[in-house]
Amino acid sequence: MRCLLAARTATALLAILAMTLAGCSAATTEPTADRADASGRPKGEARRLVAQWESFGGLAATARREIRPPKIAVYGDGLVVADAERRITLRPAEVTALVRSLRGDLTGQAPTPSPTAGPRIFDATTTVLAVRRGGAMRSVTAYALQETRSQHAYPAALYHALDTMNGLAARVARTSSPYTAGRVLLVAQPRTGENGGPWPGPVPQPSATNESVAIRRLSGAKARAVVRLVRRDPKTAAWPLYRDHHDHTYALSWRYLLPSE
Repeated sequence: MRCLLAARTATALLAILAMTLAGCSAATTEPTADRADASGRPKGEARRLVAQWESFGGLAATARREIRPPKIAVYGDGLVVADAERRITLRPAEVTALVRSLRGDLTGQAPTPSPTAGPRIFDATTTVLAVRRGGAMRSVTAYALQETRSQHAYPAALYHALDTMNGLAARVARTSSPYTAGRVLLVAQPRTGENGGPWPGPVPQPSATNESVAIRRLSGAKARAVVRLVRRDPKTAAWPLYRDHHDHTYALSWRYLLPSE
């Protein structure tokens, strides 16, 4: 009888140990993209930037690269974000095909190629196409790439890569959902000689000596306050003007930050 009880006790202990190990195994294989650090930034390899298309400069109002969000950002878990505003999710096979195509187009290209034909264009946009390869993002930066298509000023592979990203942007435009995040980029642009309303209390103010565009990355309660209080005019889409405690007027704008920013 004692032997039988000992055998049953050993069996029960082994079962409990097996369940415990299974639970530990399940915890270690949980998708890392669902976990985040204190700032809201995803952890692990799943949500790692694998491809990106940027366009900045020219006569656009958001010409500065650090303000303008990427036109397209693609992550390893399939997340695609366009202009930090809209999002879709690609299937794993689609991510693989996209990365393979861009690697084929960008491999062997100079980091900053020069156009070989066409007229000299002033105030054109700069295009940056990037893809992950060998553990790092490899990019090609081309001035006036979009504007010189008809002149074939750059290698055909660069225009093919641009078409690939344009196609993805068109897909986002057709079917997508709003992109939101727990972090925002707050931009304060001086408006000398203009009047503004009272500063929204919880929103951080620029420094007293700042005379240029002030940029802040915010998370938590400060980010939520910006989203809640700083709103575009519903009729004109203009960002609001506010006066800080130094009586300086700023146009405040913001956008959600991407997981890779």
